[in-house]
Amino acid sequence: SGTLQLGDRILSINGQPLEGMLLEDARSLIKGTKQQLHLDIEFDVA
Repeated sequence: SGTLQLGDRILSINGQPLEGMLLEDARSLIKGTKQQLHLDIEFDVA
């Protein structure tokens, strides 16, 4: 549907994998984005 749903997983932000990344570092990536934000999402199919 084009929106995040409960159970979806954000895999990367602007090409930076989130695996092993601290939450604060992920927040900084999002806040530091000046224009478009690119998210790779794994949708929950269950």
